[in-house]
Amino acid sequence: MYPDLALTFLGFTYVYFMPETPRFLVSKKKFVEAREVFAKMARINRSTADTSVFVFENEGAVEEVVVPKQPTWRDIYNESPTLRMNLLASIVLYMESTFNFYLLTFYLKYFPGSIFENAGVYALSDLAAYVIAGIVLKLVSIPNAFRISLSIAFTGGMIYLFTSDNLTLVPIFICLCRVGCSMQYNVSVISINRTFPTKYISTAYGVVNMFAHIFACFSSLIAEVPNPYPFIIFEALIVVAALATFKIKEVKNLTVEEEDEKKKDDSVKNSEDQIKFESNFYR
Repeated sequence: MYPDLALTFLGFTYVYFMPETPRFLVSKKKFVEAREVFAKMARINRSTADTSVFVFENEGAVEEVVVPKQPTWRDIYNESPTLRMNLLASIVLYMESTFNFYLLTFYLKYFPGSIFENAGVYALSDLAAYVIAGIVLKLVSIPNAFRISLSIAFTGGMIYLFTSDNLTLVPIFICLCRVGCSMQYNVSVISINRTFPTKYISTAYGVVNMFAHIFACFSSLIAEVPNPYPFIIFEALIVVAALATFKIKEVKNLTVEEEDEKKKDDSVKNSEDQIKFESNFYR
């Protein structure tokens, strides 16, 4: 566990020092920066190549285009109250889904019965979850898709807590827990595209993914805690995630509400201006 955490920390730290790929820089017409990356590659490989003479396709005499700055989490947080709440709710939902997803994986060896049979049910449950998640997402909204998946996982967890000694029910609660968790994990990934404007999608996904995987590092530790505490935590996190679903909204609904809110603010502002005008006129 500790070597994994150490490697994760090193990888996470290295990301901040890793240069962008030359292909991406050239696609954005950042030719100077692309040459700098090639020069760095040459130094590391102890090459004597002169990267300053590199001429890229379509470079010519075209002036480099200034690419807008990549949005940060602060831009999302300050954009509007709705986007702010979407970001916070997405972090909670993604953290819960990732944690419980891996908790089940680490806890699989402790389920009663044959581990081989349980692993088979576990794998088939994943396949079922992917199919069900795709159907559900076509029929209902993102918040309702979360609630359906959470309900399935919660039901499986409750069955395990009260009937864990019944070997006949083991495949049932494994299937329900895994289907619910895998469904929610898939919905969490897809929800980012439907709860944030296009310009914020990559930033939002990076933020929620960072929090989720840091939190998920503790799932292997919780899986080793004596029974029934792992599944009590499993159920408690589902309840927290269920509350977060009432705060998340899709972009199409968000747009209408933002426009209504803007019209309301404009109306209030116009009324205030009218009052000031009448006050000055009759004075």
